[in-house]
Amino acid sequence: MSDKTRNLLIGYCKKYPKLQPQDLFKFLYQSAFGCEHFVLSYDKVVEKIKSEYERVNPVDAPVIEELGGNYCRVPLSFINIGVTPEKIGELFFLSARSEKDGLPKLLSDLEIVKDLMFKQLLPFDKHDFEKALTEWLMNGYQPLHHSTIYREEYLPSYRVVAKEYISLLVASE
Repeated sequence: MSDKTRNLLIGYCKKYPKLQPQDLFKFLYQSAFGCEHFVLSYDKVVEKIKSEYERVNPVDAPVIEELGGNYCRVPLSFINIGVTPEKIGELFFLSARSEKDGLPKLLSDLEIVKDLMFKQLLPFDKHDFEKALTEWLMNGYQPLHHSTIYREEYLPSYRVVAKEYISLLVASE
């Protein structure tokens, strides 16, 4: 069992105590596959980032959230410290690719989640969690949106970026 993944999952649940199972599944999906969006156009990516930033106007400190695997969540609040929407869009665009080892990673991480649930280290009702997990499995582990309560409580505003590009986040343009 990966202690790193175990610790990331426990930390995620502590940081966002109102998260729902689907929010944890989204975390796992992004960790395994990266961004769930099929990105066709860099210009559309940048346009959407600008629109979301104006709508949400994130004021949180720009802290990169590690997902495990090869990916991180980069909050749009990096724009507040001078990182351009174009730079975030470029890194997101470069990160959008097919992840060949995504499914084995996801299945491995789900085993860690099941162990954490068995040990009662996650904040979910066992029956509700099992129902949500079964539904997600029946839907082929498709990407999910954040739950309504998560969106309302935490106002998530980020892009999933491959770790290999994080050093470019603050590199001069």
